[in-house]
Amino acid sequence: MTFVQGNGIIVLKYDTAMLEKLFSSKTRVRLLDLFFRNPGQEYYLRELQRLCGVEIRSIQYELENLENLNLVVSRKAGNLKYFRIKEDHIFAKELRDIFLKAAGWEVLLRTRLGAVPGIEEAFIFGQAAVKDRNPADGISLVVIGTADSSLLESAVFDVEKTTGVTVDCTITGREEWEDELKAQNPFIRDVLSSPRKTLILRTPLSSKGQSS
Repeated sequence: MTFVQGNGIIVLKYDTAMLEKLFSSKTRVRLLDLFFRNPGQEYYLRELQRLCGVEIRSIQYELENLENLNLVVSRKAGNLKYFRIKEDHIFAKELRDIFLKAAGWEVLLRTRLGAVPGIEEAFIFGQAAVKDRNPADGISLVVIGTADSSLLESAVFDVEKTTGVTVDCTITGREEWEDELKAQNPFIRDVLSSPRKTLILRTPLSSKGQSS
């Protein structure tokens, strides 16, 4: 699986064979995957062709189908027509969960955390941070910032419920983290000596923006 991000747009490349069989169209799967991973984001036709990597006729055909299902809505601005997912569609949440679950626990965790304001940094550490390792023993997560603990707990619970993977989350403020780091806190020393993988990295002034 490859994670690609540019200009605030999240694109994931992974094996979608199961979804393509389920939905009977590779183009439809790629469109929905892109839309669900970037809720609220609008795309014009050529942009969708570039991001999905399929012929423009196929894109047009599937967009028409999705609009007829009222799952995708569009608007015109000048010479361009922009498309986005209809987030309040009756099946939008369930379909989004299917796509995120197919992508795996890391993608789901990154996406759920990305929707929580106030996170400056979030990373996993330990064995779950090792490439391609199945986190049978759970995920160790550190979140730094001013995020609301109830929103974080809700995001983590959703990941656990959807994937069946246990997430052990440590929440701390930036100043507290730096103070404990200077004091050589044993836990922080253990974290920093373990394999780590960043999920979210933001500046405090852009804590409501996209992860990097």
